[in-house]
Amino acid sequence: MQDQVGTPALILESLVRIPTVEKVFADGGYAGPKLAGRLRWLRLSELIEIYEKPRKTTGFAILSRL
Repeated sequence: MQDQVGTPALILESLVRIPTVEKVFADGGYAGPKLAGRLRWLRLSELIEIYEKPRKTTGFAILSRL
């Protein structure tokens, strides 16, 4: 299963187990219309925040939330 397909169910399960979750941070692999549309439909789009790698970065990179 692709990440964008399984993420809504994972977020919903997380909210059931940990209802105090206010924000989910994800890398650019989660950006895209499929996940965004599903999260909008579930009214969860404000919960996720996507962080993209800087343009010239290749390979693994730690993404700062600051």
